[in-house]
Amino acid sequence: MHRHGLSESLVVDIDTDHRLGRFTAWNDGSCVLEVMDAQDGHYVLNERMDLSGSAELAAAFQVFLLQMACT
Repeated sequence: MHRHGLSESLVVDIDTDHRLGRFTAWNDGSCVLEVMDAQDGHYVLNERMDLSGSAELAAAFQVFLLQMACT
């Protein structure tokens, strides 16, 4: 958990041989999904979402994990 002024966030960093990823969720209901190709540094996924509950948060994290699993 990270705290910056009025905002709190949860950050998950995952690195594999093929992908570099960061999932950030803020207490305002938004999140950012970032996945980069480890070889060329280009974004595979770079998306901001506004979520309305824990089910949508779980679904967004699933999208992140699926992109991390691709090679």
